[in-house]
Amino acid sequence: MSGSVFSSPSPVVIHVAAGVIFQSGRLLAAQRPADKAGAGLWEFPGGKFEHGETPAAALVRELREELALAVTVFDEMYRIEASFSGGRVLVLHFLRAFPAAGSAPSARERQRFRWLATDELDTVDWLPNDRKLIDFLR
Repeated sequence: MSGSVFSSPSPVVIHVAAGVIFQSGRLLAAQRPADKAGAGLWEFPGGKFEHGETPAAALVRELREELALAVTVFDEMYRIEASFSGGRVLVLHFLRAFPAAGSAPSARERQRFRWLATDELDTVDWLPNDRKLIDFLR
């Protein structure tokens, strides 16, 4: 058919903020719950942006909702873009953060969490994109 223009659909871009949360020389890791993708694997905690949120605002909200943890966000340390089937693109923003005074994590969504020293990072099975950050940190 002449005059037809075929174009591929725009990719669906999903932004996720992940906290690289430091306390006393250790990093906070959370295990994915059984009902979520990547169940049982470990990650730096965080979640998807809501409309209009900055990476820092998304991280602060997600940590409060999922772990009842208040944090101070300092900067973005690292960013990864990964493409998936169906034209989806994940942009993962790793943000350096520290717990607010008197704040401690509590598992609100049935997930386990651990504080890991840098020499213990290989003792858990990480999500592939989170593993890339660990490689970067080394």
